Order: sequence, then C-alpha cells, then structure tokens
Amino acid sequence: MQNSLNGKIFNDADDVKSHLIQFFAGKNQKFYEHGIMTLPERWQNVIDKNGQYLIE
Repeated sequence: MQNSLNGKIFNDADDVKSHLIQFFAGKNQKFYEHGIMTLPERWQNVIDKNGQYLIE
C-alpha cells in the first residue's frame, strides 16, 4: 500500500476513500488469503510483546 501512496496528494477524504477502494479492488484472492492466514501468527506476536507496537 505504501507504494501506491507515494507522491499522492489528496484534497479531501473522498479522494482517499476512492484511492483505497481502487487499491483493494485491484487485489486478487491470494492477497486476501495470505492476510487472513497470517492473522494467528501476527496476533501471537502482539501477545508475546504485551501489546507493544510492532513494526514489520
């Protein structure tokens, strides 16, 4: 997502919303499957760090 935001200037919240809708609409099923399947591991990392902010 960061790459899709680089250099963008949004005039209002509607511009941001439109960009995000287009970004996620362009993702395939594997993108969503991967995100869902990594949730348990990611949540375990949060638990292991006592809720501290995680940077990937």
